[in-house]
Amino acid sequence: NGRYYRLSQNEGNNVLHGGFFGLSSQNFVSKIIENEDSVIVEYRYLSMDLESGFPGAVEVLVRYIVDNNDSVRVEYEALSDKDTILNLTNHSYFSLGSKNVYDLKLTANVNKYIYPDDKDLCIIKERDIDNKFDFSNGMKFKEHIFDASLVNVKAYGYDHMLLIDKLDDNLLKIENDKYILEIKSSFNAVQIYTDNYVNNIIMKGTDEIRHRAV
Repeated sequence: NGRYYRLSQNEGNNVLHGGFFGLSSQNFVSKIIENEDSVIVEYRYLSMDLESGFPGAVEVLVRYIVDNNDSVRVEYEALSDKDTILNLTNHSYFSLGSKNVYDLKLTANVNKYIYPDDKDLCIIKERDIDNKFDFSNGMKFKEHIFDASLVNVKAYGYDHMLLIDKLDDNLLKIENDKYILEIKSSFNAVQIYTDNYVNNIIMKGTDEIRHRAV
């Protein structure tokens, strides 16, 4: 709207996860709602105007819903009193009991993908899939995760937005020889990240230092 806002730059010149004190760093007010067929954990937070530099006071509501069919659903709502930028998402990791991602198989009808540039920004430039991103018949991550074109960039593995051809019953499926995880969404894109960067965070059930979950 013709105004300039200085945001909280916590990754070079970029804003990652909302800045130094983004929503993921805030304490939400929570409550549990128990129904006959589900249990809901509801989180609310009021982000004040210019918090982390973003305009508008934003009321955020997130619901985690677990039902009797072993399904987990995440719902997001937000209301701002000014025009602002907001991209609510979920940053869960799944290992399905494996020590790393290599034998996890991903199935998805991907028709294009968006690749991060040298500043780790997913610029809106769609690319046609090649063998590294053809998950239509299911593919284990180990088949291409060490390809030079993935390792020799800042991603160090998969860190790409996959554009799904069409929304059917399942957006994508991740599986190993023990479990199957089916993921659905109201949006036809998903960011796939394979825990690429070495860190000292300990994950239960593995002593790997990267590629532990997706």
